[in-house]
Amino acid sequence: MPSTSRLAVAVVTLCFEQQQLKLLNENLVLISKRRGQLKTAVQKMVQAAMEFVDKLEGAAKRSLIDTLIEITEGKIYVEVEGARLTRTLAGIQEKEGDIAAAAATLRVVQVETFGAMDRIEKTDYILEQMRLCLDAEDFIRAQIISNKINRKYLTDKDEQVQRLKLRFYALLVRYHAHSNAWLDIARSYQAAYNTPLVAADEAQRNDALRLLAVHVVLTPHGNEQADMLARVAADPFLEDIAAFKALVQFFSTSELMRWPRVKELYATELAALPGFGADGAKWAVLQQRIIEHNVRVVAKYYARVRLPRLAQLLDLSANDAEKHVADLVVAGAVYARIDRPAGIVSFVGGQTAPDLLNTWSHSIAELLGVVENTCHLVAKERMLFGVE
Repeated sequence: MPSTSRLAVAVVTLCFEQQQLKLLNENLVLISKRRGQLKTAVQKMVQAAMEFVDKLEGAAKRSLIDTLIEITEGKIYVEVEGARLTRTLAGIQEKEGDIAAAAATLRVVQVETFGAMDRIEKTDYILEQMRLCLDAEDFIRAQIISNKINRKYLTDKDEQVQRLKLRFYALLVRYHAHSNAWLDIARSYQAAYNTPLVAADEAQRNDALRLLAVHVVLTPHGNEQADMLARVAADPFLEDIAAFKALVQFFSTSELMRWPRVKELYATELAALPGFGADGAKWAVLQQRIIEHNVRVVAKYYARVRLPRLAQLLDLSANDAEKHVADLVVAGAVYARIDRPAGIVSFVGGQTAPDLLNTWSHSIAELLGVVENTCHLVAKERMLFGVE
């Protein structure tokens, strides 16, 4: 085995040194397909040939890579070398501007099944697959590939693992931004913020906290959003970014917010964040969340309110105010009935299924108590009558 390996390496090295590149490819295929060829010899030969890849350019480089990938295909003992060559080929295709071809080339490699590949390199490889799929706008495959990442492994304190974790959640943010999944984006920023590498750097920590605070605010109201909002509001480092602390407190208290005033206050602070440019789509989302917050506050303090007054409180037209109330009713966020001829919105009434069940249970308990008391009185009268 040692002598065969040395001979195989010597053959390919001589071909390369003499710049006989066609002969190099032919000998690579010939030696690898020799009947009964030793696996170690093939592995050493492929590893030696891989060192020539970076020294070549253009068509010669591409030809050598294709030959080596053909040799390594289906062979477990050179699967790691094959994966690295495939990544190099995808990089060439990406530089040529063919992102779709690069993503298609790289995603076929199932590195999660490789036992010989280091776990850090394996995770890095999967992240590269995910990035190329996102660049090619293949969001379904990007989501499938993201599930190959072990979240528990990313909690490791090793610095390399932490950097991989930050890359992973940055890619998840890109994926969830495609479908405007604000809660999932907030979760991703929260995971990045809780990384020790970020917590140790004040600038990175404050940047991550800003993004977390903003995306928690952009998330539609719900139990998980309220819990996350309370955790962010209680974070002691929020004191360092006073503007964002005030924004979080606005949404944490049952008080009306005026959209023109909020936009004026945060025009500069939010403009530096992605999506909040001059025509940023996130401004419209923030306005929507403020309107929804204000409707919930009005529903909390008013039993009935006239539609013009409600529109005034929400800084909207009467038609827009009616639309937003109706949307929240459909979403189950508030209970309301609108008397359109009278122009009155009523927030009274309406019970959830658990509340209705509790009321019914309480009424049944009271009824059974009355029946039991009546039976007791009847029995008492019969006893007295029988004694007499």
